Amino acid sequence: MTFQEPIKRILVVDDDIELAKTITTHLRWEGYQVIHAGDGLEAKKMITAARTNGHSFDVVITDYLMPHSDGLELVDWIKQNHAEIFIIVMSGYLDHDTMRDNLRPEKDAYKIKPITPFDIETLLDRIKRNRKSAQPYTP
Repeated sequence: MTFQEPIKRILVVDDDIELAKTITTHLRWEGYQVIHAGDGLEAKKMITAARTNGHSFDVVITDYLMPHSDGLELVDWIKQNHAEIFIIVMSGYLDHDTMRDNLRPEKDAYKIKPITPFDIETLLDRIKRNRKSAQPYTP
């Protein structure tokens, strides 16, 4: 996969089932392949399995506050182990400075909740632009 290819596979990570359902349903209507994980631990397993099976995720959309493994822990793990994945963090609890300090400005995005399908599309558009200007990932 090159960064010039369209975004296809998205993992939505959130313990709020209703919000996750809203986001995944909207993204599926927009033509994306979307899978949901209920927390960071489940997400890590799904990301690892996807890469092993040759179907890596292009983007992970994650909540910040979740049981077992919070969003920033997941972000750090992705940055260390799957640097090719672009990340969107959504949170009702963090301020802009904390989000900027923990994300890669050339790759990632964030939105303070509430979040709408339009917000997700706007963030995905930003990531698409970032992908086009990013250097290819080399493990």
